[in-house]
Amino acid sequence: MSRESPSTTKDHRRRDPADVVPLLREQAGYGSLVLFLGAGVAHDAGLPTWAELVAPLRERLGLEQALDPLDVADYFVESEEGGRSALEQQVRHSLRTPDGRREPARSGKLHRAIARVTAPVIFTTNFDQLTEEAIGAIQGVPPATIVDDREVGVIDETWGVTLVKLHGCVSLPRTMVLTRTDFEEYATRHRAMIAYLHALLATRTFLFVGFSLVDPNFRVIYRAIREALDGRARPAYALMPGEELTPLLQGWRRRGMEPLLFPRLEDISAFVEDLAESRPRTPPSPLASHLDGLDRALVEMARAAREAARATANADEEAEATLLR
Repeated sequence: MSRESPSTTKDHRRRDPADVVPLLREQAGYGSLVLFLGAGVAHDAGLPTWAELVAPLRERLGLEQALDPLDVADYFVESEEGGRSALEQQVRHSLRTPDGRREPARSGKLHRAIARVTAPVIFTTNFDQLTEEAIGAIQGVPPATIVDDREVGVIDETWGVTLVKLHGCVSLPRTMVLTRTDFEEYATRHRAMIAYLHALLATRTFLFVGFSLVDPNFRVIYRAIREALDGRARPAYALMPGEELTPLLQGWRRRGMEPLLFPRLEDISAFVEDLAESRPRTPPSPLASHLDGLDRALVEMARAAREAARATANADEEAEATLLR
């Protein structure tokens, strides 16, 4: 299995993304490619950034623009007119009706390209359900979605795509990482998810999509993981808009993260679509097709049961919040 490493020399030239496609396809063929999706993927579909999402809360509380969005969320939770339930409701509304429209959000071009890539595991820090929607539409079966530490132990990559939502899901508001307090308590409350992420970073090839290397989410997650693995992590790649390998990006390259730069945002979608062009597969036998159909049915039953459990938990939380008002 190829383990090509990104350049760690003093070569300041940016790498041509096309040169990496064969390696990433090879890793996908081995089942060793893992995708990690950031806010840029959701923004491509028209969803608000975190700063845009908390902007109405900042205005309601009269807070200064320089205040970090995480702190804005904390202040809102502690305010008399806010609270945790009100914050969750604001987030859920914004993610379901982007840009103030009444129409529900729909997966974007980048989501659909990602759904075509052969990757048994996908991590994301996004709350929305557009990745699930795209995978279900393209592959015929939605992913097994993991939002809680208790679900990590039942991950089975042979049954289809596993989507690990590190910061929770809008369908289960209590799981969402929204405030600075949530971030500070994350490592203690999500040991299993972090351990799973550590294990895959040491053994798989990661492709980060929709992150900025100055994004606090990305910096905290990646730095903590690199330190925990102490140099045992595999090379990783990040698709990013830009044309110049800045000193900051050169620093990330030395840490084992190879930035793949694109002049336009739409070029990133084109790259992912190109990556999704996998080698031809041998047509399945009738028995294999039958077994595959059974597997899909079982996966769908498990997904439906999980969603029903989450819906019940969500209804209980809302009923409790109503009683407390």
